[in-house]
Amino acid sequence: MGGDADPSAIDNLALYVKQHYPNLKIGWYTGRTAISPDIHMEYFDYIKVGPYLRHLGALNSPKTNQRMLRRRPDNSFEDITSRFWNK
Repeated sequence: MGGDADPSAIDNLALYVKQHYPNLKIGWYTGRTAISPDIHMEYFDYIKVGPYLRHLGALNSPKTNQRMLRRRPDNSFEDITSRFWNK
């Protein structure tokens, strides 16, 4: 799921999926440099943050500006970007 022009719509979609398909992991991508404070992060299992900048590369580049976050059981998020890097 991507886009963030309407945070309440994103939240509503994520909550719907979480309620109707509780075993399904929910991911969201924002091309912004920061997550909107209006987004309920607890509705998501994974969040990818940051615009794609060709000179920095995608998630598989150690130079990337993008970050992949994974929700922990305590609802905090950890940065797992390095797992995608080509070594």
